[in-house]
Amino acid sequence: MKRISVISLLLITVLLAGCLSASVTFLMDSPLTIERGQETLDLGLKAKLSGFGKFTINTVTISIKDGEDFLFGPETATLDKTVTVGPLGTVSVPMDPVSLEGVADLSATEYEKELKGKEYILELLVEGTKNSTAKSTVQFK
Repeated sequence: MKRISVISLLLITVLLAGCLSASVTFLMDSPLTIERGQETLDLGLKAKLSGFGKFTINTVTISIKDGEDFLFGPETATLDKTVTVGPLGTVSVPMDPVSLEGVADLSATEYEKELKGKEYILELLVEGTKNSTAKSTVQFK
């Protein structure tokens, strides 16, 4: 009986200290490749879940940049979603592909001159209960 009380007290202490609070870390495929005429980009987004409880995602901001210069974005979407988190490991996150409207419209000459062979950094910022960022290299082939 005393052993159960000690275990219960330890579990309550850990929960109150926040050691087991809900946490989500986002991961993306890397590198991501884009070819001329491509209209969308699938990020291959995955979420690594840990802890217990509820996690709120307020906004998601995506940008593609070279150093401090933005090629795309930042574009922000408001989600305001709350998910219950348990120790599930890594799961895929269903997300609509990102539109490459401006890139898809480039002529062959413009694409070759401006983008082909270059690498940029795609940054994803998720703001919510705890903020999380994910980065990936974007290669233009």
